[in-house]
Amino acid sequence: MTPTEVMPWPAVSVCHTKVKFEVECMSEQLLKMVDHVVGILDKVESALDKVNAMTIKVEAILDKVETPNGHGAGVPNSPPVPSGMAWTCFTELRGAIITAAHRLIIKESLESYTALETPDRDWLAHSYFNCIKTAVRQSGAVTQFLPLQVNGVSDVTATRTYNSEIKNVAKHVRERLHLLLLTRIYDPKNPVIHGAVPNLKALVHRIAIKLGQNGDHSDINTVWASTSELARCRFAYLRREAVRIYQVGRGSSSIWAAVDRQLNELRARGHDFTASFYNIIYDDDRSAFDGQNVFQDITQNLSFQLPFEHDVMAGVAAAQEDEMEQ
Repeated sequence: MTPTEVMPWPAVSVCHTKVKFEVECMSEQLLKMVDHVVGILDKVESALDKVNAMTIKVEAILDKVETPNGHGAGVPNSPPVPSGMAWTCFTELRGAIITAAHRLIIKESLESYTALETPDRDWLAHSYFNCIKTAVRQSGAVTQFLPLQVNGVSDVTATRTYNSEIKNVAKHVRERLHLLLLTRIYDPKNPVIHGAVPNLKALVHRIAIKLGQNGDHSDINTVWASTSELARCRFAYLRREAVRIYQVGRGSSSIWAAVDRQLNELRARGHDFTASFYNIIYDDDRSAFDGQNVFQDITQNLSFQLPFEHDVMAGVAAAQEDEMEQ
């Protein structure tokens, strides 16, 4: 594609993007340290839960000893909790899950959108699912609604129900993002599409509003300025993948499986390759979607296949030459 300078933002250089990825790597290391601390706090909370449970049992025994009929002097009885009652997701907890899911789906640091581990069975600490779960746990306001832990172990059935709730919310939010990425390209409610495909700046603004991260009247330039270069590149890639899969007639589930595979490939290839890949994707998006053309006209001259290996490696070589000249 031949870039056309029609959009009010600068191109992202490979070197600059590489530096951003190195900073992101340091941030991820810090996040992993935070996750470790959170794990320790979880164990402390579990110990406190155990102490509280023992205290309740002792108080119940004392009540029976002091008043055999089961009624303590001047102390009202607490309503019994049925031991066989199944755990349910309270409205407050569900609201926290939904809020976290909408906020995190647009984060460029996500390692995956559906997968919990890599094809090599390595755990993805920053998968979409795990990030939602961590955010809810760290919020503090709804911890009392989480499945109770006994001796550091959560109830299996309750945890399975809780995890299913997170996965269901995540699925719906992914579907919303998928349709937003296809703005003016595909609409399941309207087979006839009118209007030009938005440029990346307008698309990011629309996504931020529709996912509740900015108000309806938020300024487009302010939203764009607050969006990191890595996030812009990630949005450009997600749109590229959504359009590519749409053209071959596959559904929403296919895009996220493809994205997860590509993100895993980029991690394996390293920062230089990833920076070059994103740089090509970003420039192609600027060239293809200038905010002036309808999708039918765009597809007459362009293919939305992912960048070829030799093109990405050429970008890596060019970046290395730039570094040597500096």
